[in-house]
Amino acid sequence: MPKLLTTDDVAEMTGLSPETLAQWRWLKKEIPFVRLGKKCVRYRQSDIDAWLEKRLVSVTSGENP
Repeated sequence: MPKLLTTDDVAEMTGLSPETLAQWRWLKKEIPFVRLGKKCVRYRQSDIDAWLEKRLVSVTSGENP
């Protein structure tokens, strides 16, 4: 069973505001979510991990040209 996170959990993990997450849900963009009821929304930990992984910026060591 996947771990389900609240909007506040995701906001704390990502630094995004709960309002931003609510707006993204309304627009159906960015992070997938699970609607358990009319006012009950959760996020799967695996979806948060995948979303963060896509935003990873790789850096190389050494001098910049």
